[in-house]
Amino acid sequence: MNPIELDTSLLSLLPPWYREVLDYQQICLTEQQQFEALAEEIVGVADNFFFQTMDERAVGMWEQVFRIVPNPQVESLAFRRTRVLNRISTRPPYTLGFLYQKLEELIVDYDYSPSAALHEIENHPEIYGEFGVRVCRQTLYSYVEKRIFARLTNKDLPFKGARQKKKTKHIRRMKSAAKGDSIEKRPEEVNTRQEPGHWEMDLVVSCRGGHKCLMALTERVTRQEIMRLIPDKSAASVVRAMNTLERKYGKMFPEVFKTITVDNGTEFSNCEGMETSIFKAGGQRTKVYYCHPYCSSERGSNEKQNQMIRRKFPKGTNFDRVSPKEVRMVEDWLNRYPRKILGWYSSADLFNQIFGGV
Repeated sequence: MNPIELDTSLLSLLPPWYREVLDYQQICLTEQQQFEALAEEIVGVADNFFFQTMDERAVGMWEQVFRIVPNPQVESLAFRRTRVLNRISTRPPYTLGFLYQKLEELIVDYDYSPSAALHEIENHPEIYGEFGVRVCRQTLYSYVEKRIFARLTNKDLPFKGARQKKKTKHIRRMKSAAKGDSIEKRPEEVNTRQEPGHWEMDLVVSCRGGHKCLMALTERVTRQEIMRLIPDKSAASVVRAMNTLERKYGKMFPEVFKTITVDNGTEFSNCEGMETSIFKAGGQRTKVYYCHPYCSSERGSNEKQNQMIRRKFPKGTNFDRVSPKEVRMVEDWLNRYPRKILGWYSSADLFNQIFGGV
């Protein structure tokens, strides 16, 4: 990319942001020259006698640099030496232009927000590399607004325009709980998110004419998400899905799923079925609490996750045509997504720390 040739006397007549475009083009030109120099260095590395004859200590040092975990019992020194040499030869140039390329991929191809993309790269150098440069959130948004990226535009951002916080009703009392215990009886450590293992649950329904639904559970502390396709929006389907989860987690189920908070929909009307263990006759596997009617804010984490699910499965999706593999991919995307409320760690990072990757 060659910088635009322009009479300097005309610069004062152009808008201020045009100078930033010229600066960016100059950066790209400089980095192109760096790439050409790097290509020559790579050829030199491949022919370097030292790398071809490294001893085990030198190979181990380079393996630490590239975060390679060797297995000396099955991998020969020659194999490990070749692997390090290949990694050196193919290591990308961690420059500003390469950083912007990775940011563009995460936002356009993987539906990350700009802030989440920045912290994903920062938190995982073993995947994206160690960059010697950093880009702040405001600069990234500014470049998107000025159309500096090749593919990334405002249309690719998760939220277009300002978001206004909705006013929610807070009902303090409920005369009775038709199906089970009210959320008013939920322990304080659950309300304050002091203890992990407490979940919120909801169904994401198909478009008109579709039968299958997505059962979505959100852990209140880590925001870990579990998603399962169920045949229909019936209480029996929900109980069967819960039974499947108990079979998967086994003895750990009561520890991982201490309580579950749901709304008053008919799909959650079988409180006894959701609470009763399939392994212990009459035993309890979890405790279910019911929100006040028309108070989705009492399942705030679940509702927020549902918004993110809709970025992958927008309203109008027919879940009859969605495969379990597609659901697992979205579940993995949600759980790997960096979150500001978690200090820009992902749900999977914290959940695996607490429950040991059960």
